Amino acid sequence: MAKYPKEKRPPPTPKMPKAWDVPPPPSKGDDDPDVLYAAVGRALSNWAALEDTMASIFSTLVAPWGGEVAARAFGSILTFRGKKEMLEAAAEAFFFTYPDPEGKIAPYLKDLLLGAQNFSHRRNEIAHGIVQRNTQPIRSKNVEFHLLHFDTTVPKVDPKYPIGYVLRPTDNSSNKTTMEKGRVILVPVVYVPDYVYASPEVLRFAEQFESIHKFAIKFPLAILGHRDRAKQQS
Repeated sequence: MAKYPKEKRPPPTPKMPKAWDVPPPPSKGDDDPDVLYAAVGRALSNWAALEDTMASIFSTLVAPWGGEVAARAFGSILTFRGKKEMLEAAAEAFFFTYPDPEGKIAPYLKDLLLGAQNFSHRRNEIAHGIVQRNTQPIRSKNVEFHLLHFDTTVPKVDPKYPIGYVLRPTDNSSNKTTMEKGRVILVPVVYVPDYVYASPEVLRFAEQFESIHKFAIKFPLAILGHRDRAKQQS
């Protein structure tokens, strides 16, 4: 394989953004906080519907009829990762007992779980974020020191602090904020958020959660039908 000299190598191909990626900060927050609160409620309700259907899928895999015991056990798991792993383990045993050689269900169930896992990070951000109002532009420090003079160039507005109401992580969210030196003496530390959402961003995720849920609701009946056909063929 031909090798390019280091200085002549083509630039790496940029990765295409995924639907579950953190979007860029909005250029403007919401004027009315209730609009943002409503968007948050819709997103979390849509996600709750998805998890409820996932409980039905789990109980159908484990107990085809009267799966209340399995569904309650599934609901006792607090983290989405734990619920996903329970479903994966149940699916492994189910399709071992009732093979799916033509791939009519098992691959799609795997896709469902993978997609839900990717979006679960955004769900957690929405669930644990705080609505905050930004009242004035926050400017980034852009100061350079030179040998003979102190040059203060015109600071740029920080895009992570758009004017209006936004959803962002709390300052104590150590895995979702970065500590920086304060921009003014009275504020020695600034907690820069990893994500900033206004209602359009939250509603976009709400729609995606709903779309995943619509895909998920097809599985319980499909699993029952697959089990019945497998029993008839055995």
